Amino acid sequence: MDEFPWLELTEALMCRRFDLGLSVWNKLKDAMQEGIVKIPELARLPFDAPEGVAETARNDILQDAINEQEIAEIARHASKHERTAWLIEKALNLARSGEATSLAMSLMLLGFAHTSQELDAAWSEIDALVPRGGWLEDVYRLSRHAYDRNC
Repeated sequence: MDEFPWLELTEALMCRRFDLGLSVWNKLKDAMQEGIVKIPELARLPFDAPEGVAETARNDILQDAINEQEIAEIARHASKHERTAWLIEKALNLARSGEATSLAMSLMLLGFAHTSQELDAAWSEIDALVPRGGWLEDVYRLSRHAYDRNC
């Protein structure tokens, strides 16, 4: 599987026949989750797609993220491809869910993002949701520090 140019094929299909490209992307994503072959750049393809056509795929990438590296890649791709509004919406939804793990993911997403006035406003809202004195405060402090360094 790693010798065939799957990434390039999927990228070309997404540009010319998005429905077919998305189908191949989903199959590759499933194969990567179940197997040992990994195509790290596969996650960026839905961020390359025109606004509105790959919303579900972007949401799937976020839902499937299991570590800081994957969260950082999501934030990087969202920023690079001008999907900041999507990133903020997802971060705020995660933070408002009331679940500690979702709040932590929200903090990390914002921490890895490039700075902007819109993101500053999101930080203000999330700041009020972070409980003080526990591990989430540590995640908040580290994520906020990373965000402040990104400017």
